[in-house]
Amino acid sequence: PNRAVQEGEIDMNAMQHVAYLLDYNKNNNADLVPIGYTYISAMVVYSDTVKDLKDLPQNAKVAIPNDATNGGRALLLLEQAGVLEIDDNAGITPTVKDIT
Repeated sequence: PNRAVQEGEIDMNAMQHVAYLLDYNKNNNADLVPIGYTYISAMVVYSDTVKDLKDLPQNAKVAIPNDATNGGRALLLLEQAGVLEIDDNAGITPTVKDIT
C-alpha cells in the first residue's frame, strides 16, 4: 500500500505503525507522513518453560521478529519489562546492536 500511495495510485492507507512508516521511507526514498493514527496490535511474549518474565534466566535466548520495525517493538517491550536495556539514542526503531 505504501508504494501505491507514493505512486499516486491511491490517496492513503491505514496499515502500519509510525516505526514501520519511517523504515519504509528510509528504504524507499519516500516522504510519506502520518495524518492520523490507527490501532496497534498487541505484542505478546510466549514460552513453554518461563511462566513470568521475572523468572527469565540471565543470558536467556529470546527470539524477536526479524523485520526492523517489529523487531524494534519487541526490544522496546522487553526493555519495558526490565529484561534488557536499550541505548537512549535508538529512538523508536532499536536493533539488537542498541542493547546495552
